[in-house]
Amino acid sequence: MTKPKLPPRIKVFRTTIGFTDWVVATSSQQAALEAWDVTQNLFATGEAAITEDPAAIKLALANIGKAVPLPKPRGKAAKKKR
Repeated sequence: MTKPKLPPRIKVFRTTIGFTDWVVATSSQQAALEAWDVTQNLFATGEAAITEDPAAIKLALANIGKAVPLPKPRGKAAKKKR
């Protein structure tokens, strides 16, 4: 699968909050933290980072500036990850 092309100055960030993985396409880490509605710097603690996952990038680019939960794998895909 080819990597989706990002618009200029847009990065896709990923974190886990609770049991859910979240992505957001924004121009800065601060904007990502605001989209996730957190005050702690998750990037400084290593709990958030830029993602290179093509599926996550595609989902985030469809909702630029909004925090989007990643779908959980179900069925056989979920069993493989264990």
